[in-house]
Amino acid sequence: LHITNSTLANADNAISVDKPGTYVHGGGMVTAVNTHFLNNRRAVAMASFENYSTGGTVMDNFSSYKNCVFEIDDNFQFDVKQPLDKMVSAWGVRGIKFLGCDFVNSSTNPIETIGLYMYNANFTIASLGNTDHSTFKNLASGVTALKAGFDYNFVVKDADFFDCRYGVVANGIRNASITQNTFTLTNDFLYHRPVSVFLENADGFIVEENTISKSSSLTSLPNNPIPFLGDDRGIVAKNTGAGSNSIYKNTFSNVSLSNVAYGVNYNPAEIAKGLTYRCNETIDSQGKDFVIYGGSVSGIAGKQGANGDPVDNMFTLGMNQVDGHIANSATNAINYYHRANAGGYIFKPTEISSSVANHGQNISFVAANHCPTHITNGGSYSGGLTGGKTNEWKASFNDGKTAYDQAKYVYVSTIDGGDTYGLLNTVQSTNSQTAWDMRSQLIESSPLSMGIIHQ
Repeated sequence: LHITNSTLANADNAISVDKPGTYVHGGGMVTAVNTHFLNNRRAVAMASFENYSTGGTVMDNFSSYKNCVFEIDDNFQFDVKQPLDKMVSAWGVRGIKFLGCDFVNSSTNPIETIGLYMYNANFTIASLGNTDHSTFKNLASGVTALKAGFDYNFVVKDADFFDCRYGVVANGIRNASITQNTFTLTNDFLYHRPVSVFLENADGFIVEENTISKSSSLTSLPNNPIPFLGDDRGIVAKNTGAGSNSIYKNTFSNVSLSNVAYGVNYNPAEIAKGLTYRCNETIDSQGKDFVIYGGSVSGIAGKQGANGDPVDNMFTLGMNQVDGHIANSATNAINYYHRANAGGYIFKPTEISSSVANHGQNISFVAANHCPTHITNGGSYSGGLTGGKTNEWKASFNDGKTAYDQAKYVYVSTIDGGDTYGLLNTVQSTNSQTAWDMRSQLIESSPLSMGIIHQ
């Protein structure tokens, strides 16, 4: 299906790529360019489908959406289904691209909807060219990606989020990339307690160079009864596990709680390892720069940096909140390695919990070398992997390869009913009188080898 310069409006499902009534089996390709999806309960639904090359290699789905607008306004005619309606949903697909697309709730009514809801799906959200960013506005969630297998990751890059309760949610995802996006809360704010990036049970993620900001005087819309509670959160990590993950070089301006962690985000067997924060800058915090909440087993990596390796987070100048720089109520104590304040930056946190110990490092500050980008102009990632992360991914690869080899063995043993030569002799001796019986035997012996098929 190819659509260009069109409008699809007021449909229950404007585009549905699945077997009717099953929502399981998909297939086919959709390309949409300069198309307006208006006031549909759901604009696009894509069901499970793997694309294979002629050689049997798994390939990306070729479906893409370029410079499209997904929108609901005051003429939206549907009752919102619970838990929430979605503009686009997909599951069991890989390689779907959304380039320079806009997901907008412009209704003045209190309608909650999700931009993209992706389950077991690999997808990319990016700009079209250098300037046409994808945008998400006034949504319950801009992007929600749930419980994926190892290779079902996603990319969100150069996108702009305005007034979304959740900007990007990665739940159970490995190796998600969320980079160089902007998240903004304005005076059109719809939701209370918003979160820009929410990482739950996620691992191997790249969350870098995002900009998160908030107006200093937020109000609610007249038709929305929920007031703004002033508990907005920037990047939240919850139970990201023992992996050596890092949140790097993000900027927070006027946010209430900039960096938040819940649950287990470290290795209980090696408490110094786990989630670290590096080169994040907080400007005019309205609450706390870093908050690590407690629990029976909880915390982030016990070593934030090391001797000779300060983490270089930049804290709010003139912080007057108790524990406003680092509030740690988790069970895992923190050893925090910092350089001396320099270049107009506050590298040494002073408002800290008793479970946070500062370790000053006598390392000179050179602005040109400070916190280099890991992202090239072409958008590729050059940050490299730590030794721990490399070993972790190798272990995951080996586990996957073992599972693949086992599945392959079972599959190969069933080809031609497990007796290729016997089946080949039967096929070659078949005549018109026994052809129907041969057909039944071939079905029972599936899958069939190419040698049998060619006969």
